[in-house]
Amino acid sequence: MNRLSYMLKLYRLVWIGMMSALCVSTLSAQNSPDGESWKRMINMRHEQIDVLLRKGAFTQSLSLAKSCLLLVPKSEGPCTYLGLCYDRIALVFYKKGAIDSALISYQKALGAYEQSATPNYREIGTTFNNLGTVYGRKGKDSLAILFHHKSLIVKGLNVSGNNAEFGQSYKNIGHSYLKMSIPDSAIRYYKMALNVSSTITSEEEGQLMHDIASCFRLMSERDSCKKYIQIGLKAFQGLGNLSRKGLVKYYSLKAIEQEIKGAYRLASEYYGKLITYQKNVGTSSLGRAVSYERLANCLLELARYDAAKAAIDDALRLVSHEIPQIHPFYGQLFNQLGLYYERIGDLSKSEVCYEKSIGIKAELYGNSHPQVAVAFHNLGKQYYYNGDYDRAILYFEKANLAYKNAGKEEHAAVATIFESLGQVYIELENYEQAKHFIEKALAINQRVYQSDNLSSAANQYSLGIIAFNQKQNKAALKYLKIALGQKQKVYRTIHPDLAITFLAIANAYWQDAAFGMADAYFQKAITSFGFNIEGDEHAATDKEGLLKALSQYGRFCTERYLHTQSDSWLDLANSYLVEAVELEQKISRVMDANFQLSLTI
Repeated sequence: MNRLSYMLKLYRLVWIGMMSALCVSTLSAQNSPDGESWKRMINMRHEQIDVLLRKGAFTQSLSLAKSCLLLVPKSEGPCTYLGLCYDRIALVFYKKGAIDSALISYQKALGAYEQSATPNYREIGTTFNNLGTVYGRKGKDSLAILFHHKSLIVKGLNVSGNNAEFGQSYKNIGHSYLKMSIPDSAIRYYKMALNVSSTITSEEEGQLMHDIASCFRLMSERDSCKKYIQIGLKAFQGLGNLSRKGLVKYYSLKAIEQEIKGAYRLASEYYGKLITYQKNVGTSSLGRAVSYERLANCLLELARYDAAKAAIDDALRLVSHEIPQIHPFYGQLFNQLGLYYERIGDLSKSEVCYEKSIGIKAELYGNSHPQVAVAFHNLGKQYYYNGDYDRAILYFEKANLAYKNAGKEEHAAVATIFESLGQVYIELENYEQAKHFIEKALAINQRVYQSDNLSSAANQYSLGIIAFNQKQNKAALKYLKIALGQKQKVYRTIHPDLAITFLAIANAYWQDAAFGMADAYFQKAITSFGFNIEGDEHAATDKEGLLKALSQYGRFCTERYLHTQSDSWLDLANSYLVEAVELEQKISRVMDANFQLSLTI
């Protein structure tokens, strides 16, 4: 017999011995004269289970938890200890990730508690809370809120109002509202948790600040988000050993902090660390999917489109069997997927994704809700890109009305809608109406952010384009340079948005006959666009931008040749126009290849 066979045989003998001992102890406990030893035995085994769970020994924990059921004398019938045994079995299943089995065991525990001759309201309240947690894990957040509220009612029969148990229920209700994308309600319950938890630790305070900051992030209220980020980071500061949950929320806070600043590269690095840590500690699939969705948002802003698509796909894979199809997170994911297709120039797929997002959100919230307003706005953008300006205006106005009905007329998202309306009127050459909406957008953004930000920069850029189209070159350059300065403070690196602004400034100088400055800014625009299409990620929008810059610079050089008769300008014109033609042919070949691929699929 080899050593491995010997060890396996020995292990089986030991396990049989342990089970035999359990049976003997069970019989002796049930037949004990004092009638209480079976309770002591259950308590001891539950302590052993806690130790085994900390070691991750789920199989042994489950066997031990089920053996406790045999210790309860049949004469007792449904009782508190029977409930405790089912509770412990449910806990093992939950820790193991067997959520449906955990739900069944918690329901059995609740039945035993409620049918007991002397109901233990504390345990009933705790089980309601546990059922709420399980339903939340299954993505059934309305049921989760219902059971957490039941927990609060039952706890009120047994404990004082200013108690940490109430705080936990309030936090759980807040979590469910946040997952349902109802941040106002989530904030209310998180603040209630703060008020009743008189003995809250610094780590618990940091975790709650993270949750409140996440709500304000969802609401696009950056100043409030920054405030709670700072409070949360201060609470975490100086704490040596954070719990697993504490570390997850610390990394998440650091990521949100950078994202709010517009430092998307740093934010994406923190989200990457967060996802790795969440995977190692067994964070729920939905929790990890949310991190992937936020990572995708940062990668889209960095124009790293392939990586963003991969993050969205990872999020979809994680929740495909975890949450129902009509769920707020699916609405958000389809919105991100629509944005991805929009950025790479595939407007037909983008429109389909935005329509799915609207369908999910409208079914969940009705049409007069900020989340639906976001989806209306995004669909309006698709009609704008396709040149259907009347329908674009219709959906932008629907979005604005939804925010108005929600009492959020000064929200940053309303400024974005006004900016979009301004863009439509620029295309319609109604420059006064365009200026009216964009100035309204700028006024809101300046009140909301009170510092350099990309939203205000976009408004300044649009005002510059309006002035350029009205042949007001000095005003155009003023607005465009303000926009450029704000964008450079945020991006701090080469970015397609900077290249677009360089190109607009070049054209304004050209129109103003400042040819030397125009030449310099054309060169900057071409260099920036060229940088962004290097490597594996060839974004359609960057290629189109470079094509536009090459063509315009070629025409500029041709005009300079006609005025100066200098061969150097003619050589430059030929060089850049040839490069533009070659790039256009490359883009056409890629589009043809994609079309052929779609036919085969």
